[in-house]
Amino acid sequence: MLLRTRLTLYLSFAFLLVVASLVLVGLRRESLLESRLAALAIVGQEAVWDGLIAETVAEITDEGHRLIGEMERRTPPSNAEQLRNWFDTVQRSSSGMTTIIQVTDTNGRLIYSSLGTIEQEPFLDAGSLDSVVETLRPVSGLQQTSPAGFMVLTALPLQSFGKPIGVLTLGRDVIESLHRFGYEIQASAFLLSLRGRLVEATSISQWEAVEPTVPPRDSSFSTAYGKGRSYTVTGIPVRNAEGQVVGTLVSLRDSTEELDEIDQLGALILGAVGLFLILILTALYVYLRHAFRPLEGAISVLKALSSGNTDVTLEATGSGEIGRIADTVAVFRANAMTLEQQRRHAERNRRRQERLIRQQLSRLAATLEGGGKDDALDDMRSLLEEPSSGTRRSSASLEASEDEQLGLLTQVMRGMSSRITDQHRRLTQMVAELQEAIVTKTKLAGLQQELEIARRLQGSILPKSLPLRDGVEIAGFMEPALEVGGDFYDFFLVDEDRLGLVIADVSGKGIPAALFMAISRSLVKAGAQSLKEPGLAINRVNDVMADENDEMMFVTLFYGVLDLRSGRLDFVNAGHNQPYLRHSDGGVEPLGQIGDIPLAVMEGFEFAEDHIQLSSGDLLLLYTDGVTEAFNTADEAYGEARLEQALGGLAADADAEDVIKTVKQSVSLFIAEAPPSDDLTMLALKWTPPTAEQTEPRT
Repeated sequence: MLLRTRLTLYLSFAFLLVVASLVLVGLRRESLLESRLAALAIVGQEAVWDGLIAETVAEITDEGHRLIGEMERRTPPSNAEQLRNWFDTVQRSSSGMTTIIQVTDTNGRLIYSSLGTIEQEPFLDAGSLDSVVETLRPVSGLQQTSPAGFMVLTALPLQSFGKPIGVLTLGRDVIESLHRFGYEIQASAFLLSLRGRLVEATSISQWEAVEPTVPPRDSSFSTAYGKGRSYTVTGIPVRNAEGQVVGTLVSLRDSTEELDEIDQLGALILGAVGLFLILILTALYVYLRHAFRPLEGAISVLKALSSGNTDVTLEATGSGEIGRIADTVAVFRANAMTLEQQRRHAERNRRRQERLIRQQLSRLAATLEGGGKDDALDDMRSLLEEPSSGTRRSSASLEASEDEQLGLLTQVMRGMSSRITDQHRRLTQMVAELQEAIVTKTKLAGLQQELEIARRLQGSILPKSLPLRDGVEIAGFMEPALEVGGDFYDFFLVDEDRLGLVIADVSGKGIPAALFMAISRSLVKAGAQSLKEPGLAINRVNDVMADENDEMMFVTLFYGVLDLRSGRLDFVNAGHNQPYLRHSDGGVEPLGQIGDIPLAVMEGFEFAEDHIQLSSGDLLLLYTDGVTEAFNTADEAYGEARLEQALGGLAADADAEDVIKTVKQSVSLFIAEAPPSDDLTMLALKWTPPTAEQTEPRT
């Protein structure tokens, strides 16, 4: 390839690189501008939405204060029945009211609803209602009242003679605020749930035409296309009164004309840049072709000289290139003569260096190990043999001998280099293996220490004792199959006279199951404290766990509430093993039927609630499948029959600790030397009715 052609290609590539850089800079600048515009759009829409919600809250709050003021001017109600009657009167006298009214008592129970039924759940949860009652401060803002509905709410405390008697909750459907939001920003507005389900919309047809994808918890700004139109899509997360993200507010604005104009302008700019580049490269090629024509002639002359042809001459061009080329040829001939002299001198030096190399190779061979050392020394002996002093060789034979010696020396060096390389590789591999073993040992020690800490932490969250109560004995036991497990049990006082009992088994083993176990235990205990009925509490816990269960884990659980005075046990079985009840006469029977589905499997599932009546001296055993599915060395399961036999063999005066010890000993004898197949967890309780003097708790 000619030099002028190469230069043309290099310069063309440089121009293309510069143009591409400018285009990339322009695209980056455009991207930054779009990002800033997107941020401004998101901030602006957030401000508009927050202002509309605040305005709606102010309106319904004023309406609530008006109702409370009217109630206080009359005879203030002093109980739930009077509150219900008063608000019934208000509803009949205020026909056409768009605000929905709910009234709850101080315990969070719904006692009045303008919708006409009090069987529904309150708009606010028990925690928010308790906060209004305790602090006498209103709670207001957006609230998700159902999986497919949002309302703007405000909750105000109701008082009678300075004493709180309930909570007044007023709400409006969020669709009114959504329409006002769309009008303010001149776009269609939509409200999505966290699962991406469309809840409210100002234009269903436009949503179905575009169907944009919007992240559920983050602000976003993007472009979507539908039915030949272009739309800018803005998504902002919306929060409830507690500051939790409960949905996504999406706006669709038809931007077809603006985006088409931007695309046309971009195409025009790229066309102009391409035309300019073509003109520049054409002019450059013509100039280089004319400028390098004398140099091409000079190259032809040098090529002829290299082959010994001196007949080729360089035509006069009227420029200085030919003179410089002639000087270069003269220097070349002088350098060729000098090079021959240097070659002879280098040959003498080569012989001396060859002898020195032989000596050094002999010393280096002595450093090798085992057979490698002997092989290298054998190769060197042929090099160390010198020709006899009386032998005379011709120049040609001497040159051939030197070439042969040099080839042999090369082979010896290659062999020695290979042996040294192999020896170095083995040593390097040994060092690497030793370093890897040290690192692995260090990591293993750290992991074992962390697992031991996790095991102690898991054991520390299990209940140790119950406040002393006459008539009830309770004992628990848990032994994880690994360092940490997924089983847990718990017992706690729901109120002064009722005791909550929980045993559960999380799917899986190890660290993931232990973390899910801790979350499940906290949710169950929190639900039991806020909702006294077992069925309602487990329903609430299941909805919370299923809503955020991205890892698709589940929990089998038995939860019961025992009335310590009467012996009545209300319970829910969520896919767990049937507990066993040992009567005071020695009879053993399973408790209830096979339970419902496990927790965290299906959101909105309603669990069945059952109850039994305990008799004096009855023993109740709750356990996980680590008991009945314990396997011996013959791969046989322990099973329910052996468990019933162990419980039937208990003494008549056995207590809760005796139940745990007996079953644990029976399982241990059965599995013998077999490793545990699952976590082993049990919770035992014995109940006797307290006397009249024993109804108060002792400390």
